[in-house]
Amino acid sequence: MIDSVDRTGSLGTFRSPQDWAAAQINHGSDWAQLSTGDSTVNLKKAIACFEAALTVFTEKAFPTKWAMTQNNLANAWADTPTGDPAENLRNAFDCYEAALRVLSEKESSQEWARIQYNLASVWVQLPARDGTTNLTSAIACYKAALRVYSEHESPQDWAAVQNNLGNVYLELVTGDREANLTNAIACYEAALRVYSEQHTPLDWARVERNLGNSWLELTAGDRAANLDKAIACYTAALRVYTEQEFPDYRAFVERHLQQAWLDLVSQPGVKRDFPTNDADGHHLQKTETTETKPIPSAGADSTDSNETILNGVRFVKTSGQGPISWHYPGFGKPKKDSQL
Repeated sequence: MIDSVDRTGSLGTFRSPQDWAAAQINHGSDWAQLSTGDSTVNLKKAIACFEAALTVFTEKAFPTKWAMTQNNLANAWADTPTGDPAENLRNAFDCYEAALRVLSEKESSQEWARIQYNLASVWVQLPARDGTTNLTSAIACYKAALRVYSEHESPQDWAAVQNNLGNVYLELVTGDREANLTNAIACYEAALRVYSEQHTPLDWARVERNLGNSWLELTAGDRAANLDKAIACYTAALRVYTEQEFPDYRAFVERHLQQAWLDLVSQPGVKRDFPTNDADGHHLQKTETTETKPIPSAGADSTDSNETILNGVRFVKTSGQGPISWHYPGFGKPKKDSQL
């Protein structure tokens, strides 16, 4: 039935405007999910479908469907890779904000939490004169989502939010930097209660890497102990980031592992030699460097493509439903929208 959607915008053979609008939403979601062809063209078609549906599903007449369609439209704008990135993000932001005028934590908790999660991702990416404001707004959104997601009932979503919240604290350089790093560490350690090397190795390695970055930077307390923890985290991540499968990620972690060792052996009272080999027997060069090349973008590594790199901060998509694309019964098989 979804293939019968009239792309010219007429009602065609549909029984009612509502049926036509529902089919437009499903068709738009299919365009947004399409992995072949030009992604920009596909997303523009998705946007056109969602905007068409909104001519029927208005805020006044169909508030819930209107809000869900606004979410889908926001996802498409946020994923659009061409044009003015800031404008695309502002369009996404406006749509998410519009959806939140209707969806409430009490009445639509799961949908509300999902949009808070999506909105946080946009806050992080939006350009601003004061980046701190964006990051603190993202923190507020992630914390709002955590009022709905629980470790027991939605562990994957909860862990993904904890990781992303940790990333924002790690990126936040204003205020009490040590407190920010401590908060980041608490978030990452929470996520590791869900992720495991055996069952979710890429998620687990990602969080171990992020946790290592936090311990490496933390100067409060016992500096040598902090560096030992960083080394343990990086060493753990390297068990997943093999040279054959993840050469770029492995190189990133090895550079930071080297830096952690250099800092550790230079600490007063520490009597340990710089290791000559890493966990797999590869030679480590004792070359002091402050270079910290960013890890590759998600597109550079399709096997770890549920990760987005934003100014060196690693934001993970949820392993569960991701930014949802709502469908309506009878108009095609439900799919999930592309994830941030």
